[in-house]
Amino acid sequence: MVISHAAALISWIESALPELDPTTFGPWLAEPAGPGAVIAVVHVRVESATRPARSIAVTLSAHPITHHDTAS
Repeated sequence: MVISHAAALISWIESALPELDPTTFGPWLAEPAGPGAVIAVVHVRVESATRPARSIAVTLSAHPITHHDTAS
């Protein structure tokens, strides 16, 4: 697979994340995980002949949706 631009990289990462039930969980966010959240860690490493290698890990979380009964 060849990724030719940043949007393609983001698309690839999104396709690799676990699929979530949208009625149960909110979207993937780069936020601390709370109780009941699903987490995924994305590792990125950049290597180049002219610069030192660099890497980062980003933890994503999808929080459960809470349904409040508003009927009186």
